[in-house]
Amino acid sequence: MSRDLPGSPGHQRDGPSGSGDIAEFAYSPLKEQQIRLIELLPGARGSPINCKIVHSGLDSASEQYECLSYVWGPPLIPQSISMNGTTIDVRQNLRAALEAIRDEVKPRTIWIDALCINQKDIHERNKQVANMGKIFRHATKVLVWLGEAADDSDLLFDHISAEEDGWGYEWVGPLDSRSAEAMLAFYCRSYWKRVWVIQEILIATSLDLFCGTKCMPMDMYRYGFTSFLWKMKGLAKSGNNPPWFTKALENNLQNSPGCNILRQQYGGKTEDFSLLRLLEMCADCKSECQLVHDRIYGLIGVLKASQQGLVVPDYSKPLCQVYVDVLILLLTPDTASDSHFVSTWGYIGKDLIASSRTTQHLLEHPLWNEKVGAFHPVASICSASQLNNMRKLRLDVWIEGVAAISEVGDALTPEALLASDSPGLNQADAIQMDRFRAAVKDLDISDFHCTYEIGTRYMKKLTDPPTTPFSPIQDGNTGKDIILHQSTGENRPFITNNGLLGLASTTVQKGDLLYGFNSLEDLFLGTRNLYLIIRPGTDHSVYSFTLIGRGIMLPVPEEKYCNFTTKRRKGKYAKFNFKDDLLAEGVDVDYDMFEQINCYMDATTLFLLTR
Repeated sequence: MSRDLPGSPGHQRDGPSGSGDIAEFAYSPLKEQQIRLIELLPGARGSPINCKIVHSGLDSASEQYECLSYVWGPPLIPQSISMNGTTIDVRQNLRAALEAIRDEVKPRTIWIDALCINQKDIHERNKQVANMGKIFRHATKVLVWLGEAADDSDLLFDHISAEEDGWGYEWVGPLDSRSAEAMLAFYCRSYWKRVWVIQEILIATSLDLFCGTKCMPMDMYRYGFTSFLWKMKGLAKSGNNPPWFTKALENNLQNSPGCNILRQQYGGKTEDFSLLRLLEMCADCKSECQLVHDRIYGLIGVLKASQQGLVVPDYSKPLCQVYVDVLILLLTPDTASDSHFVSTWGYIGKDLIASSRTTQHLLEHPLWNEKVGAFHPVASICSASQLNNMRKLRLDVWIEGVAAISEVGDALTPEALLASDSPGLNQADAIQMDRFRAAVKDLDISDFHCTYEIGTRYMKKLTDPPTTPFSPIQDGNTGKDIILHQSTGENRPFITNNGLLGLASTTVQKGDLLYGFNSLEDLFLGTRNLYLIIRPGTDHSVYSFTLIGRGIMLPVPEEKYCNFTTKRRKGKYAKFNFKDDLLAEGVDVDYDMFEQINCYMDATTLFLLTR
């Protein structure tokens, strides 16, 4: 069973004595590889909280300490504690956590971010955040404060006990909807949606849960939750499944933020967690935090060893540059070889594209200039070193032919395109145009800008040696480096012979080719994959072609599966005839070479394509 914490749950807390997170406390500077630790002095529940703060070497084997994992919470009602004899204000949730974990008899040595880091010293905070993984990894235990008792949380803690054979723990409470709803509420608490929780839990060697006046080892709770699910499934198999235990409820439980994190903590090893995987976990858990930088910095402490140090916390850095740091990390080969390109990028392309977009969402779309309604020029948001690193990263990309463009419409601004009844596509019938207008209205303003012309980029084939230099991306008309340009938002609609509709840059023309990253099904599912517009060179060779830019594809209705025919496509895509499309448009190329293209792409190009 869980243990009750000593004292009364209904104590009166100290009243507010100021505002802000912490009153002016005189922190002594830390030496290199030092941290501060809090000695939480013993006391009865309801008595004043007294602490001492001490310095300790991070690598010191003699120092035993625990770490507190909790949600900061709003700074609305500050609470008083004493630290080294000085009365300071802390947030209400931290005061409640200290009350819950305090022992009545002996002191407890704890690392707490809000108290052990001088939050007003950005230089110190950068260094301490970079060491967060090490700090939690060295702790003897992580104490998880989930908040006050609510939504029948006491019921959960009171009905998990050791199994009779002594090998684990099981749920011994009622198998009813009240228990299930209490578990769902428990796993959906705001604590589990905090970005830092992912790191703090995944690298912990031991965890204790604190909720209200209850305390339980994390493993014990996880066993109890699993036992509840197994018992409910057992009822279903025997035909006694209660009507309230629906598949939707079961899925909500298993996919809740808390359950997602604990499942990773139970089955994963710290060295297994790539940034790609952690970003996906953030998206699944709808992770949040108060400082936008922490949506990335809160993950780096748990990165696999090969990715450690590639993103260095710097709270003075603009968010757009934090995004570029992440993009470079995602694109850097995760091998011990000295390869200059990511040899499997074509295979993991969809995940990489999704992670790029997830990162932009987590960082609140830092590449978009809200004031002018356009994307920032690349050169204005990347440091010189970042630009240099991106141009050195060469990606081995496989793209697959989808169709040839048979007609392009008028060049229009987003406003004109939304207002236009006839954007100049004569081949589209009335039904297609109705769907076109409906799909365009669902686009965000930034979607119209992401098709901006890449220009006369000469793409190298894989047979070229990795040392082949990459010239800057240049505008074919002005010769200026395109990274200095701001997106315009102008587009031309286009249609292909097999009925696909989309938008592309104003330079798109009849006979250009549409390519995708081996994910044709996305055309029918309406998901946001990456599609490219390619223009073959005058010699119609795969060695010479221009990347015009990105194509925004409008979803294909379920009843209109277009006709594909290739050697590799099967099922509903088996009749999509790319070769006939090329011939119909008079594109005289080697079909076998153009069905799939293998080429180099540097990270600057990918940056422009995935905005």
